[in-house]
Amino acid sequence: MKIRRPPWRLLLPAVLLTFSLVAWLRYHTSVRVTDDSAPPWSWYGDPFVAWIDFPAFVYSTPARLLTPAGFGLRIQRAWVEPQTFIFFVLIFVFWYWIGGKLEYRPSSFSPPKTRQKRMAWSILYALGAALWLLIATDSAYDLAVMWHVWHWYRFPQIVDSREFYVSAGVGWGAILGIYFVRAFMKLASSSDRRQASTKLTS
Repeated sequence: MKIRRPPWRLLLPAVLLTFSLVAWLRYHTSVRVTDDSAPPWSWYGDPFVAWIDFPAFVYSTPARLLTPAGFGLRIQRAWVEPQTFIFFVLIFVFWYWIGGKLEYRPSSFSPPKTRQKRMAWSILYALGAALWLLIATDSAYDLAVMWHVWHWYRFPQIVDSREFYVSAGVGWGAILGIYFVRAFMKLASSSDRRQASTKLTS
């Protein structure tokens, strides 16, 4: 009897997008949104959403930089910006991509066939590795500073929502940074083998 794999490509984005959207609406339509001191995860609506959806937030950040100040739509207490909409779209796209990786695990790496496509993918992998390793390094530095402050002042609280939020940068930065580095190295090695085989046949 053959056991079918779960449809991760649809299951993951459906569950996590629904959870993230409900958490965001619950917070941004509540009384807490008017608090004087908002928590560091207030934009996400929930600290767990801030952790699992950190990559979607990073990739949606250019929308904030390109959007004029004050541009958005108010729904009751919630203020919906273009970045907010793009953020939820990217949650679905990101976890659909992760689900596809879980469903299909090819035994061999198949690089792009044309030189132009290999160059384009090499640039994308290099930029992705640089971005996420930089995020991991910066977040690790922030955590180190926090641990130093805790040790120096001997604060009794070990972890709060800010540290949980910053740790997302360390975790996702390391995971995606390593992924893009490995993908870049695989593409580079496949290009070298292709060039070597071309020289032998010529």
